[in-house]
Amino acid sequence: MTRHATLSASSSGRWLECPGSAALSQGKADNSSEAARWGTACHEMASWCLTEGKAAEAYRGRLIEVEGHEYRVDDRMIDCAQTYVDCVNTLVETTGGQLLVEQKVDFSAVLGVPDQFGTADAIILTDDTLYVIDLKTGQRAVSPQSSQLKLYGLGALEDFGLVADFKRVVLMISQPPKSSEPYSYETTVDELEAFGRAARTPAQQAAALIDVTDVTEIEPHLAPGPHCHDYYCRARSTCPKLRAQVSEAVFEDLDALEAESLASASPTPSAAPSDDEHLAA
Repeated sequence: MTRHATLSASSSGRWLECPGSAALSQGKADNSSEAARWGTACHEMASWCLTEGKAAEAYRGRLIEVEGHEYRVDDRMIDCAQTYVDCVNTLVETTGGQLLVEQKVDFSAVLGVPDQFGTADAIILTDDTLYVIDLKTGQRAVSPQSSQLKLYGLGALEDFGLVADFKRVVLMISQPPKSSEPYSYETTVDELEAFGRAARTPAQQAAALIDVTDVTEIEPHLAPGPHCHDYYCRARSTCPKLRAQVSEAVFEDLDALEAESLASASPTPSAAPSDDEHLAA
């Protein structure tokens, strides 16, 4: 059985903002979408290309199973994977660095929480620069400044900091559905470590709550926001803070509409307002 970190780097954009969400999500089904499963298959094929030194075309027609579903390597998957593979191979050639594929990185020491780790799609080590490259296959653009990549970078510094005297860290997203060119963000080791220090408090709060089942104890640590949707929080349907926020917004709008309707009432029947603002409310 595959072991998963309690606080995954991929959902860090959520639990950093809402530490209680990790506990509230415990035990709730995490059903992958069709797009996510396809992306997993594409990742696997891309890793074959890098480890076996082959072009994506070499795997045309091969079936890849993901969570009981089969995906055949076709034009779409080949184009997506090859764009990422070309990005990684070009970096290796131009930097002369050492390539690590599907590299596990441990950021437990960074967060002060044991057994926290993730898998970076590709890492390149040079004498003074650490590159972390992640393949994304979705349609929503992902920033290379994401907390996920920063945690991977910090984990790589922990694991390989004695190999070289890194001065720079370059975080890169290859997202072929959005761009043929990678998105990149260059930072210093000091700046990245400052992010790690800031992440310790919410990470430790999230970890301390992980086995709590009393929602009243979790509730003070819940903070609804865009991250609920952006990071697919499994607790959205049961989150008391989110429910209260939605209810407040809905009833405020209904009260305003009712007041507006009464103020503009006329003795003769008229059509209900149908402009965009009323429809949205």
